[in-house]
Amino acid sequence: AGFNLWAGHGLSLPSTIAPDPDTRGWACARHPSWCPGDLAPTAMYPPGYQLYIALVYGITNKRSLEAVLFGQLLLLVTMVVVFEAVLAKHLARTGYFFAMGVFFTYPFIARHAAQIVNDQLHVSLMLFSLASLDLMAPGVSRGVLGGGLLSLATLARPHSIVCLPFVTAAMAVRKVGRPAKTELFALVLAMAIPFALWTARNWVTFG
Repeated sequence: AGFNLWAGHGLSLPSTIAPDPDTRGWACARHPSWCPGDLAPTAMYPPGYQLYIALVYGITNKRSLEAVLFGQLLLLVTMVVVFEAVLAKHLARTGYFFAMGVFFTYPFIARHAAQIVNDQLHVSLMLFSLASLDLMAPGVSRGVLGGGLLSLATLARPHSIVCLPFVTAAMAVRKVGRPAKTELFALVLAMAIPFALWTARNWVTFG
């Protein structure tokens, strides 16, 4: 699906992979030109990882599994840096080394960083979002970055949608670095825009 997006076919899959005649009928009846050959628009998967794969292919200008794996490992290295910054801010020496030790020996993290699945993208975006809300100075840019990253994480794996209201509420009542109303508005708006675009795309595509 990421390759099809990079190749200019939008969010689509072959019918052999996603056999859904009803969905194909809805989309192709409205937009015949969007259904070349066996391809048809799909909403079977949320678009986050497909967008990521298309971005990697766009940077390398070719379909490269090696580039995708390198991107996964780059996410992992960035996770280490960001996680370390959060620990350094909040923990004393003993807690810092304990938490870093757990991070480096926790098999789930390294295992999924080396697999072409959306787990690594999701957990990275979640960490980057929460870390930005914790580490950055109060302001609209913090709200935009934190909210936008959390929304993109949810579009990679939708179950984190339950985090959106809790993070917003936590930011609203926090005592240190409490955001102004403009930052809270920016946070909520940044969360909402990616979902609005995804919803609009599905409405146009499938009615």
